[in-house]
Amino acid sequence: MDNLVIPLQTQFTAKDPDTGKPVIVVGVEFSSAFGPKLVVLRTEDGFTWPDLVEQVERPAPTSRA
Repeated sequence: MDNLVIPLQTQFTAKDPDTGKPVIVVGVEFSSAFGPKLVVLRTEDGFTWPDLVEQVERPAPTSRA
């Protein structure tokens, strides 16, 4: 089966619930038999790489004065 990835029109920053580190959610991948996964970009030590995760935590909205 071919990978089916749908890119998000609006990417957003979220937090990986396992590591607590920020990730950028860039799309949704549908080839897994266990359901869709989120395509995220991770950045650490000067490197950036894609990863698939089941869920992320959106940061709490900040109030603007």
